[in-house]
Formats: sequence, structure tokens, C-alpha cells
Amino acid sequence: MNIPIIDMILRSGWVARSILVLLGIFSIITWAVIFNRMYYLRKVSKLSRLFIKKIHRHEAITDIETVDAQLLKSPWGSLV
Repeated sequence: MNIPIIDMILRSGWVARSILVLLGIFSIITWAVIFNRMYYLRKVSKLSRLFIKKIHRHEAITDIETVDAQLLKSPWGSLV
């Protein structure tokens, strides 16, 4: 079975192969950054939702000291 893309890569020169390797490396790095950001945003979103739930349970703003220190690191917690 002759696959045209693989055959084209095998017949290409060293410059084309090095460019394809660089593109592959940058593609892997880009996907790693994307997945890292997705993980971070999911974590921050979860912390923000928990913070908002806990803050709505309190009657006064002075009760903010009772909220967990972990939740104060969320975006909404840092605003308060």
C-alpha cells in the first residue's frame, strides 16, 4: 500500500524534513499549552462556583473571613 503523504515525506530533502519535524514539535507544544489552559480554567471555574455558593450563604459581608482560604484564591475571592 502506497500512501502519498508518507511517500512524499520519504522523497523530500533534509530541509523539508527538518521543517516538518519543527512543525510537529511546535504542534505538540501548542496542544500541551491548550490542555494546560483547559485544566487551569476548569479548576478556576470550579473554585469560583464554590466561592459564590459559600458567599451566598452568609448574611453580611463581614462573614467573609469564614470562607476557606482555598476559595479566596479563586477570581471572585481575589475581588473580595
